[in-house]
Amino acid sequence: MKEPDLRDAERRKFILEGLGLTGGLVLVSSSLFSACEFTEFKSPNEPVGGNLVLDTTTSPYSVLAQPGGAVAVAGVVVIRISPDQASALSRICTHQGCDLDPNDNGSIVGDRLRCGCHGSEFNTGNGEVLKGPARVGLKSYPVEIRENVLTVIME
Repeated sequence: MKEPDLRDAERRKFILEGLGLTGGLVLVSSSLFSACEFTEFKSPNEPVGGNLVLDTTTSPYSVLAQPGGAVAVAGVVVIRISPDQASALSRICTHQGCDLDPNDNGSIVGDRLRCGCHGSEFNTGNGEVLKGPARVGLKSYPVEIRENVLTVIME
């Protein structure tokens, strides 16, 4: 029987260390991927269903008591335009599905709701596209105002 020489032992050690390193990399990379947060793009005008009743005397809806106030809730951005007018627009940009929450990725400047992803701008009153790259406006929902309560008609 042939005696194992030094090269066989070194080769065996190299293979075992390589397999160990590969296994370690697989474990580390899988844990990194599972820790990543992925944004799920939504349908641009996905219906939410039901009516939203927002009491402007309570937080977080108290910002809607004054013109210029806005809040994102249940798939829409509700914006107080004036004391007697409010709008509710889909909060998902029609360009690539980014969230238009004005307290996060979106912003409101004057009469424009701006998407922070690619710069599309929409009219805050009716959702019409004012600046691309979006080509389709935001779905708009009727809003009723009675004293301190805004009701968004989602149907």
